[in-house]
Amino acid sequence: MEQEKTILIGVVWYQIFADGHAEAVGCIPCVNQLDLLAAVENVPVTAIADEAFSGNFFLTEVRFPDTLERIGKEAFRGCEKLRELTFPTGLKTLEDSCFAQCFQLRDISLPDSLETIADFAFKDCISLRSVTLRKNCREVSPTAFQECPSLERFFVTDDNEYFTSDDGILYNKDMTILLRCPETRNTPVRLREDMDFQPDAFDRCMWLPAVIADDDHPMYSTLDDGVLYSKDGTQLMLVPQGRKQPLHIEENVTDIAERALDQSFVPVMQVKDDVVDFAWIDCCSLPRFEVSEYNPAFCDVDGILYDKEQTVLIACYGAFKGVLELPDTVTMIDCGAVSGCGGVTGVVLPDALFLIDNAAFACCTALKEADIPSGVTTIGDEAFLSCFSLETVRITNPDTEIGTDAFLGCLNLTIYAPSGSTAEEYANTHEIAFQPLETSD
Repeated sequence: MEQEKTILIGVVWYQIFADGHAEAVGCIPCVNQLDLLAAVENVPVTAIADEAFSGNFFLTEVRFPDTLERIGKEAFRGCEKLRELTFPTGLKTLEDSCFAQCFQLRDISLPDSLETIADFAFKDCISLRSVTLRKNCREVSPTAFQECPSLERFFVTDDNEYFTSDDGILYNKDMTILLRCPETRNTPVRLREDMDFQPDAFDRCMWLPAVIADDDHPMYSTLDDGVLYSKDGTQLMLVPQGRKQPLHIEENVTDIAERALDQSFVPVMQVKDDVVDFAWIDCCSLPRFEVSEYNPAFCDVDGILYDKEQTVLIACYGAFKGVLELPDTVTMIDCGAVSGCGGVTGVVLPDALFLIDNAAFACCTALKEADIPSGVTTIGDEAFLSCFSLETVRITNPDTEIGTDAFLGCLNLTIYAPSGSTAEEYANTHEIAFQPLETSD
């Protein structure tokens, strides 16, 4: 789009475009209040540009003009002191991450005019307690309110034709799909016989104790104290993240659904054909797995879940503490298998291992070091993401492939590997400390 000119009025920069609209595009440093204009040189201000005020740590208050229709991507992302918002009456669109990481936002009442809330619009708004959706809101991204740990309730006005709310939970209008459960929910959720749930509906609901399906529900059954299974009981569908009892897997359970243990990560591979396409575990309260000895697909070793042959580590339970030592037979660590297990302080990996899959050890915040066996050919994307205590990783195979952001957030890490190895190249590319590892011929 052709830009006509940029102008500073007061503390705010505006752009005036040839098509007859203007946008707020930024401000001078250290501003704590913004009073945005409705028009600049008789041109209406209809949008806030992408990243316009992103990262303004001083901003506490914004007054929007009623001419405003769109708030752009990441427009106020990281405005950590922004506390309250009164949205304009003409606003239609909140774009991706526009208010993400606004840590002090508390209650949000959106205007009748608003139609769309895009991906991650309010992600990481850790103080957000309630959200009100009004008449014309027709599209709310499943991730719009992701990681809002203080969120208690959604409220939808009666004149909205697309959504409704009940007991603080967000549903589609006829309540056939549960769209989003507030993350503070600490009482059981009921699935009526005609109700399904969206894949991200219970993401980060760390206090949710149970999801209970009606007895005559055609798709689901509740067989184990609030754990959700398929109707015939052969597939584990959902383990509430607030569960504090051991998870019993009986002999008839031969499949585990995507996101059964955590809805926040999409799995990318199968453990075994037609057996399990597993998910990132984040059931931080789960004390252990207990698998029937007659189960044909799975087994547990000291409460940790493996496939029957103990070749694949499927999931370490969230309450594990200490050094995780894997059986010698393990060849694969599945997608997200140990993710979120903040009590894992060390890991002993077997020589037979060849794959550490995506996010396998993500957010293992107490893990300090890892020796990667020479047989490992692949370390997946985000495999050790946000392992803040990780200081030492030794990779002896000079050709091990290392995925995108495998060690992102490992701020004190040194990688030890052979000179000229793919690991050295990875370390240099990602500005990670590197030390050559002597190898014997």
